[in-house]
Amino acid sequence: MKFLRNLTGAQALLVGLGVALLAGCGTAIKHQSDEAKFAPPMTELEVQSLVSNTIEQDVPQLAKKNFTRLILKRMDFRKANMRESFFGYTELPRANLSQANLEGAGLPYADLTYANLRSAVLREAMLRHADLSGADLSGADLTGADLTGAKLERAVLTGAQLQGTILNRADLTGALIKQVAFEDVALVETNLSKAVFQEVVFSGVRMERTRFDAADLRGLRLSGVTLDGVSLVGADMRGMDLTRAKLNKADLSGADMSGAQLDRAVLIEAKLVNTKLRKAVLTIANFEAADLRGANLFAVDAGQAVFSYANMKDTVCSEANFSGANLTQTSLQQADLRRANFSNATLMQADFANAKLDDAELRGSDMRGANVDGVSLSRVKNLDTVQGLETIRNYRMR
Repeated sequence: MKFLRNLTGAQALLVGLGVALLAGCGTAIKHQSDEAKFAPPMTELEVQSLVSNTIEQDVPQLAKKNFTRLILKRMDFRKANMRESFFGYTELPRANLSQANLEGAGLPYADLTYANLRSAVLREAMLRHADLSGADLSGADLTGADLTGAKLERAVLTGAQLQGTILNRADLTGALIKQVAFEDVALVETNLSKAVFQEVVFSGVRMERTRFDAADLRGLRLSGVTLDGVSLVGADMRGMDLTRAKLNKADLSGADMSGAQLDRAVLIEAKLVNTKLRKAVLTIANFEAADLRGANLFAVDAGQAVFSYANMKDTVCSEANFSGANLTQTSLQQADLRRANFSNATLMQADFANAKLDDAELRGSDMRGANVDGVSLSRVKNLDTVQGLETIRNYRMR
């Protein structure tokens, strides 16, 4: 090491840093398909020859091969061993890859439109930006696979295994997702609009800015799941179990949540404009500062729920149960509150301007500072038990 002895302290330090950086580069994590990626690429004739020369009962042996940019339309790779092979930009539309072993394979930007991948093994496969539109992935094993930015429009994922799968920024518009457990799956900025969910469970799923617009979610169990900031515009969520779910700042505008279970759910600052919540269970749920304009809450059970600072203008809340609920400074302008139950509810500074309150129950409610401009209280029940009656703004019997 005579060279190092002749260097100044500063120069030796720089050399040492360079060696450390080089050593770090040498230990960088690589994908399993990298060996095939840098191997001599195969030709289409070679591939066809290998497949056609395979005895019928044998498995085509195509592991660790380089298929970069090959055109292999409708090729029959059924049951083929293609472990750790590389298919960058390869064209495989309508190819038969059923039961093929693609564990650790690299398929970035591959064209797999309408491919048959039934029961294929894709564990740890890299499918970033691959096009799987219309592909059949029924029973496929996608454990640990990376599908960042992949297209899976109208894909079929019945019975697929999705443990630890990365689907960030993937497009699953109109996909059929049936009998699937999403375990520790990443769904950041994923588009699941118009997807159909049947017998699906989410566990440890990471969602940020995920879109479920117009999706059929009736077969999806989301109790206790965090859905903060998720878009569910126009989604079919009838009868869903969302007990203790977190939907802070989520957009549920136009969604149908009739009969849904939202007990103890948290929807702070959520958007529910024109949302249908008929006969939903909202007990002890938190809708603080939520936008519920035009929503239908007919006959909901919202006992002890929080709606403080929420905008409930033009809502239909007839026959709803708000007993013990907190509606402090809530806007209920022009709302239909006929036959609603506000027993022991906190209605301080709530705005009831031009609302319909015929036959509403107000026993023991706190209406200090509430605004009832344009409202007739002559037909409400137990008005004499209301707290702060003398402070109600624009109050007059008529």
